Amino acid sequence: MKLLTLVAAALGTAGMIWGADAGLLDKVRGLEAAGDARQAHQLLDQALRSTPGDLDVLEAAAHFEDAHRSPLARSLYQRLLDAPGSAGARREAAQRRLVELDLA
Repeated sequence: MKLLTLVAAALGTAGMIWGADAGLLDKVRGLEAAGDARQAHQLLDQALRSTPGDLDVLEAAAHFEDAHRSPLARSLYQRLLDAPGSAGARREAAQRRLVELDLA
């Protein structure tokens, strides 16, 4: 019974964290769509400072900076590539984009 309670608590906490990330990304997209890219940038920057190891936030920040042609995009993609836990398609996409930025 204790194990079941611990598993349920862990899943609930993970859901709240993932939900927060999804909410953050939705808010960033909404601000950007409304023409408030500066506020969206500030929100992503704050999220990066508070959760520097969050791969979803790091990836969203890299894409945001890349879309706005910021020189920060390259360092964010590099951080995403070097981050522990970065694997598979996410890692390959970051590596591919770094090569593309180098060739540009």
